[in-house]
Amino acid sequence: MLSELIAALLSPPRLAAVRFATYRPDSGEPSQEAALRALTGPVADFRAPRLFIGRGVRRLRRLLRNVYAEEYRKLYEQIYAGDTAVTALNDIVDVLLATDGVDRTAVESEAASPRSTVQARTESLADNVLITG
Repeated sequence: MLSELIAALLSPPRLAAVRFATYRPDSGEPSQEAALRALTGPVADFRAPRLFIGRGVRRLRRLLRNVYAEEYRKLYEQIYAGDTAVTALNDIVDVLLATDGVDRTAVESEAASPRSTVQARTESLADNVLITG
């Protein structure tokens, strides 16, 4: 049951071809526009000089690594460091356990693996100086 809920959170196959260039953020959700700018702005503004393409490629790679690291840090803070992932998982389990006729043992058993994964990921990221600063 829990594995079905988690599987439902994955992106559907129809989104496999979606690209930043075709994405239109919801005007009612400013964070979508900010995320799109953060991930495409520096890349879109980058113009490598033709004579110095090697240096330009290295600069682009460094820029992309920095953008990726910064966004990953933000994600870590929002999801792992603040226990959001654990809380969300616990909330899902609580809802399932409140459902009539549910097998409590089965729900807790299925929840053990995602809990373990979230805990391991949290600890791993906390030990990563690149992520936590």
